[in-house]
Amino acid sequence: MPAGYLNPGTPTIFGDRPYAGVIPIFGIFGATATADYYAFEYSPYPGATWNPVPPASMGGFSCQFWGHALPAGPVGWHPVNFLPSVIDGHLVIESRAHFEANNDPASWGVTRFWDAACERLLMNWITDGLIADGTYQLRVRSWTLAAGHLQNETVLPLCDTTADNGVIVTLDNQVVTGPPTNLDGYPCGPGTVHLCTIEPDTAFVSVRINGNKLAACANVDARAGGSLEIDFVAYDPDAHLAYYSLQALYGDSLVVDLLSVAGATLSAGPATGPVPSSGPQWGPDYGAALAQGAVSPNWKGGVITLTIPNLHNAFPETCCYTLQLFAHKRTIVSCDDGFWGHYNQSDFSLTVIV
Repeated sequence: MPAGYLNPGTPTIFGDRPYAGVIPIFGIFGATATADYYAFEYSPYPGATWNPVPPASMGGFSCQFWGHALPAGPVGWHPVNFLPSVIDGHLVIESRAHFEANNDPASWGVTRFWDAACERLLMNWITDGLIADGTYQLRVRSWTLAAGHLQNETVLPLCDTTADNGVIVTLDNQVVTGPPTNLDGYPCGPGTVHLCTIEPDTAFVSVRINGNKLAACANVDARAGGSLEIDFVAYDPDAHLAYYSLQALYGDSLVVDLLSVAGATLSAGPATGPVPSSGPQWGPDYGAALAQGAVSPNWKGGVITLTIPNLHNAFPETCCYTLQLFAHKRTIVSCDDGFWGHYNQSDFSLTVIV
């Protein structure tokens, strides 16, 4: 199973999902652990060289408890900030056990109760722009506090083992460039629907009716019928593509799913510039790509060709049409497990007379 992914080995768009953005790291100290303060270290997996996480990436958090305010006050929800601070040259966070022990210790679990949503939260790991993409192992180093100084430094073992504590996380943050053009040469940013990123990338390489290539905004007389072919890009150089969609929008809120119309087929398209052909792994989703020979957890996509033998299935009436292409990554971005955290879009418009 691939390490550091959510749902490793699951052959659907919900499988082999990496992380990005702000990643909450949860854990709990055992009953016999002496951890007044703690810090996180990280290492490229499988944990050969350990270093403290960069200070800017060690995000603190706020928790709420229900009960009387401290040291005494009205009953309600009250926030407590657990923020990194420097003690004896170490950037550390106070444990909740130490906080409780120094704030009316007999009340916790009796008249004061932590919000369950953050009861086990240890750190918000801020990764975008700070930690390079890859698979990492994290571990907690802890200390006790005596007379204002850190003592008894240790890497606590996992409960009931002699192995160091740790968690494995695979990162895949999105590189965003600036307008007016993307790294792929297509316009992007304000005034366009195309995002200034190639993680993932989308583009219309060629739209053809009866073999004739069309320019955007073309007026096409297709009354004689024939075929429609579209070479398009749905590509992720990081190999974490989830799925793509391709639709024709027209009329008053009408839509045709071009990937599912009668007779539609997908095949490997021609490589263009830096984007390779999809080869036989054309999808349209991660599960399908695995069945087509992609190897978990990797699917890049590439240039793909959609062929519709009867163009009337794509263009049912004379109208202006917008071909709309989306590509989505599997990345979980700052706890958002939808597929809109890392995506891209391309549109192509034309008028078709049928």
